[in-house]
Amino acid sequence: MSFNSTNNYGGKTPGSNYGATLANFCQNAAPNAPGNLAVTDTSSANWSFNCVSPLQPAFSWTFSDPNTDDYQSAFQLQVDDNSDFSSPEYDSGSATTTSFTTSVPAGRLSYNTTYNWRVKTWDNRKTPLVSPWATGTPFATTAHSWPSPDFTFLPNSPSVGQDTLFRRDQDSDGDTFGTRCFDSGNNAVSCGNYYWTMEDTSPTMSETASSSIPVIVSFNSPGRKEINLKATDAEGFY
Repeated sequence: MSFNSTNNYGGKTPGSNYGATLANFCQNAAPNAPGNLAVTDTSSANWSFNCVSPLQPAFSWTFSDPNTDDYQSAFQLQVDDNSDFSSPEYDSGSATTTSFTTSVPAGRLSYNTTYNWRVKTWDNRKTPLVSPWATGTPFATTAHSWPSPDFTFLPNSPSVGQDTLFRRDQDSDGDTFGTRCFDSGNNAVSCGNYYWTMEDTSPTMSETASSSIPVIVSFNSPGRKEINLKATDAEGFY
């Protein structure tokens, strides 16, 4: 905006030529503490419960800022078994990204442990401002690795009515290495029970417990068939 002075007669005051420019300034404010903090469940006894590694949980949050046009430019996540975050098992540092989700890399967390976690964010200004820390609900990792089932079968392309052998992979010593279960020290041990579910077989196999090796069945019709093996350990993990 500019202006000039005038005399009482409506004319410009001789020699006057005043001008001024007004600009709008928006004071940048730091982002609010992240909200809606969530972490995937890592304490389930079922490996298929969330389809993620029990030691690589996924974290999420939302970004908000008093300056409504601002958005997240970076975040920092810390995970620590100490509530004061004095020695984090994982610290992402300032990670430049607009994503509101992240996970812990492999090899950072341990089984049977309760962890605390917190996150903060930066806005996208030329000189970014950082939010306060937001602390999520502590989470616990599962007691040990979940059972890991695996099997082989022969022949590879059975005919209708032909005996087909399904077996848990084993080495020459009889120690199971394909299907594995674990103890509280996360050492590989024998599994407690095995349950087969097979589509369209004789005999019928539907969550059928079997300790025999191999399991022998025949298929009642041609086509693609679904086969599932569930292994459980002494603690009921599967």
